Amino acid sequence: MNDVLNKTRRVLRDFDERVKAFRQDEARKGRPVVATCTKGCFACCREPLHTSRREAELIFASIPEPEKEAVRQRVSKWLDIVVPTGLAAEDLPSVHLWRPLMAWCPMLKDGLCTTYANRPIGCRSHMAAGPRVNCEDDELRYFQQYATMPMLTAYAVQQLAELEPEGVQMTHLPAWLALFFGLVTEDVFSDSFYMKEKK
Repeated sequence: MNDVLNKTRRVLRDFDERVKAFRQDEARKGRPVVATCTKGCFACCREPLHTSRREAELIFASIPEPEKEAVRQRVSKWLDIVVPTGLAAEDLPSVHLWRPLMAWCPMLKDGLCTTYANRPIGCRSHMAAGPRVNCEDDELRYFQQYATMPMLTAYAVQQLAELEPEGVQMTHLPAWLALFFGLVTEDVFSDSFYMKEKK
């Protein structure tokens, strides 16, 4: 694995350590940050997820060779579901319009994340604080509460930006994977997916 991807992995690990320290500090102050996310809970894996190119490259590089064809097929299915709706071209697509599409993350298999150790900041910072059923039920999703850490997340994104000379580019993880698998051309990629840029 090349040096840039190793640095990307360190950014992710650093984010985990900072979140852990933050939660410990809040607990000492009597304000524990409680997350209801547990292994086997994957309702959020059918919601839009923006990642940087470096994060997506790390995930792509970590896919075992025997699994690549299965992942490629899941990416292709995601494209077939999402692209015709036009939602992927929007800046902030509505979660409530996206969820009914059942466009599951291609890295999800049998209800488990196959790239959990390399999951992006968007996944690591998404912590539900309300009942699990609020994530699973489309109607109750409106009322779910989340533990947010905007300063820690912004710092991690800035670190990722420093790994890209022209600034970090962020779009949907499956879109990046589609590009890396050769399922879409650069032109289709540019036309179909909203790209957020941060210098």
